[in-house]
Amino acid sequence: MKRIKILFTLSVAILSLISVNSNAQGFYIEAGSGYGWKAASQSIGDNYSFTNSGSTFSSSDQNVKGSFGAGWNFGGAFGYMFSEHIGAELGISYLSGSNIQLTNNTNDVGNYSTSRTITISGSMLRLNPTIKIGGEPGRITPYIKVGLVIGISPSITITNDSTYSYSTFYPTVTTIDTVVAQTNKLSGGTSFGFSVALGADVRLNNLISLYGEIGMIGQTYAPTSGTLTSYTKDGADQLSTMTTSQKQITYVDSYTTSSSAPTNAALPSQQLKVYEPFSSWGINIGVHLTFGGNK
Repeated sequence: MKRIKILFTLSVAILSLISVNSNAQGFYIEAGSGYGWKAASQSIGDNYSFTNSGSTFSSSDQNVKGSFGAGWNFGGAFGYMFSEHIGAELGISYLSGSNIQLTNNTNDVGNYSTSRTITISGSMLRLNPTIKIGGEPGRITPYIKVGLVIGISPSITITNDSTYSYSTFYPTVTTIDTVVAQTNKLSGGTSFGFSVALGADVRLNNLISLYGEIGMIGQTYAPTSGTLTSYTKDGADQLSTMTTSQKQITYVDSYTTSSSAPTNAALPSQQLKVYEPFSSWGINIGVHLTFGGNK
């Protein structure tokens, strides 16, 4: 996260210097922020509940859909208008995704109960090269942008907090609680998608404009590695007792196992890649600075 912030800051500073020192006609820079809501949702997991008491029981299960692309984003862009109506732009933004929560509760009355809460969120540094098509220049100038989305340093963080309660009956009735907390981080690889936005520039003066736009991003992401970054039981760390294959996963397109080649505990385990949703639609607002060109 720290390296991403440093990269973003340096990128914006360099792009600003390029724009300010360029005498070419039609250069501009932008800085803004926005929020996106889920689009093209997929099943992330389920909310499950089960209760058993003697000869009666009940259960419920509900699908939870969402997209890790929902959440806040902030960043900037620099571009060049080749004419009054056609330009090219490169955007750089950071996505801080909203939390998606799953619950799992079971209760065998008098014997045991479990309670589990799983919280999942995604993040991503995005490059967004686009073509900008503007309307007739004026006090308010509408435009449309169409382009690609390239996800750099994408990740998905999963936290799992569980409580297990067991009842013993000898020599006396006693309830034993065990609390387990773990965090997994899925990362690696690059994500590609597309973007489209419809907006307008509102000119304040020859240099400064405000912009607002509504847009959509279509994107998926398949992590290439997974790491168990923390694991505690009743507050005591358990990572030191685990093997590499228990703590690390490599996600691949295919793999084979056989009795003649047993799993090596000193190496990461393998699982098939899963493509996770990062699509969203939302709004963005910000400041647009124009350097050179027709005032």
